[in-house]
Amino acid sequence: LCTALVAGLFVIAYTLLVYFRHRKKVNGVANASFGDSAAPADDRGAPGTGASDHEPSAPTPPVEELCVVCLHGKATWAAVPCGHKAMCKEHAELLKAQGQPCYVCRARVEG
Repeated sequence: LCTALVAGLFVIAYTLLVYFRHRKKVNGVANASFGDSAAPADDRGAPGTGASDHEPSAPTPPVEELCVVCLHGKATWAAVPCGHKAMCKEHAELLKAQGQPCYVCRARVEG
């Protein structure tokens, strides 16, 4: 019984480890370490400062304007009739094509 409990806890811990590693990779922070420090916004990657070697391609919209599904597209599409403007074009089309409810309130979407 004790061995089975330890084995079960190991499986759960391993599964969580794999899950969080996957989430880090998906979110683009797989190579970040706790010791890294962010450079000031006006520092353009001067040698020896620890700043990034690349410029951001476009400013990131505020969190309130991000698609609730992918969290990187701008939420420009709304569900009807509830009116939740919470998704990018790609996920609005997916919601409509699959007949899914609103991603925010789960209300039936017309259209």
